[in-house]
Amino acid sequence: MRKKGGTHLRKGLQALVLLALGLVGVGSSAQAAIINVPGDASTIQDAVDAAVSGDTIRVAADTYLEQVDIYSKEDLKIIGEGFATTIIDANIGTTPDDHGIDILDSNNILIQGFTVRNAGQYTALTEYNNINIYNSSLITIDSCRLTNAYEDGVGYGACARLIIENSEIFSNNDDGTDSDDDENVYTIIRDCQVYNNGHDGIDNYYGLNDVISGNTITNNGNYGYSEEYAAGSQILNNVITGNGSDGIYADCYGAGNLIKGNTVIGNDGEGIYAYMNYVISKNEVTYNNGDGIYADYGCSIIKNLTAFNDGYGIDAEESCLVKKNRAEDNTSYGIYSEYACTTVNNRSADNESEGIDINDDGNIVNKNKVFGNDSEGIYDNGYSGNLYHGNRSVANTYEGIYTSSTDNATITKNLVAMNHEEGIGDSYMWQCYLANNKVLDNYYDGVSYLEACRIENNTILNNGKYDDGNGLYLSYTQNEVTGNTIKGSAEFDINDDQSDCENFFKGNNFNTEYGPCL
Repeated sequence: MRKKGGTHLRKGLQALVLLALGLVGVGSSAQAAIINVPGDASTIQDAVDAAVSGDTIRVAADTYLEQVDIYSKEDLKIIGEGFATTIIDANIGTTPDDHGIDILDSNNILIQGFTVRNAGQYTALTEYNNINIYNSSLITIDSCRLTNAYEDGVGYGACARLIIENSEIFSNNDDGTDSDDDENVYTIIRDCQVYNNGHDGIDNYYGLNDVISGNTITNNGNYGYSEEYAAGSQILNNVITGNGSDGIYADCYGAGNLIKGNTVIGNDGEGIYAYMNYVISKNEVTYNNGDGIYADYGCSIIKNLTAFNDGYGIDAEESCLVKKNRAEDNTSYGIYSEYACTTVNNRSADNESEGIDINDDGNIVNKNKVFGNDSEGIYDNGYSGNLYHGNRSVANTYEGIYTSSTDNATITKNLVAMNHEEGIGDSYMWQCYLANNKVLDNYYDGVSYLEACRIENNTILNNGKYDDGNGLYLSYTQNEVTGNTIKGSAEFDINDDQSDCENFFKGNNFNTEYGPCL
């Protein structure tokens, strides 16, 4: 029996008005019905079998031992009285086992207000999900509780415009939600609580233009959120804490991916891992057991806070932009940059190793504030063609800017002050350009260990107080030293101990010197 809705008369009048206006035809389909369970159908499955396009199934509070199949249906709503009281228990105690709800080849389906539990538990088969969706579109799972599946809370594939919202997804043996190898488009998972699942909280595979927003994803066995082969995804404003591996693991094959506004705390891996073309912006990433943010190949890392992570604050591997971040109090480097990255306008402070570590060629390090780190402020690991401009490297435990067999670096307009060892140098520099830097009050030499470098128009004052250091220490030859102001050094303002007189000096302002050629 199919029961008509209470607004039948009013809708009939409206239909007549529309008919009179010529807006609908005489051949319009019958009015949608409401089917009540158990009033009109004894089971949810009977109601689904009886329903036609546009119907609503309303399910009274109870526990229903069922495995519900929704095959080739359109425009159907299935609404419980709330997940606290309306329960679909898929452990029906017989074989074959099945999903709790299985949606196949269907369109515009709403599932709302249910607990769905125990799929696959009778036979302990890993292929069964509490809700399974395949080759369907416009499916909405709203205000449901999905728990204790032998595989996933929700599994889906080959779907378009799937929405999972306002739901609790917890204690499933594998993933909270999981997409299979078939491509999905426009998946939205929002405002859900996803916790205590055996593997990933949310596993999103082959997604296109997906939005994952406003979820709390906690204490899952592996990743909090994982996506692979994604394009156009948006991971927004989630709280992701205490998961067994990375908080966010993101691996894309296309452009337009955004990770923004998330709080990522205390995960047992990287806070955020991103590969290829992600914008990672305005996240708070703290107390994770790996790097705060690991990003590789063309990522933009902008305005994040990474603090108290048990690894690097930010690890940028290749062709990344690292801009306006705060990297503070991390166990290792504040910021680590490899090949051809731009590191600009960041604050890297109070980290237990280097503030900024440069580990390849062609990097730009510009206008960063680097201070109070327990090792070097800025560390160049012996690479070529890096640019250091306009940085403030102050009060670090070792050198302000450390160069280890560095060549062809450009070091300009930096403030390097009150570092506890050398200001700039301490190891070998070759064919570098140092100009317009202010090197002040460093504990050892101001600038040291240069060969075939141009050193011009720098201000180098009051260095070496704690080790009888020099203002400028030239331990190699073929340097051009012009127009510098070098004064107040504890040992010598200029120390040139080369006997072959191959360094060139012109127009420098200094008081004390050492060397046979000065």
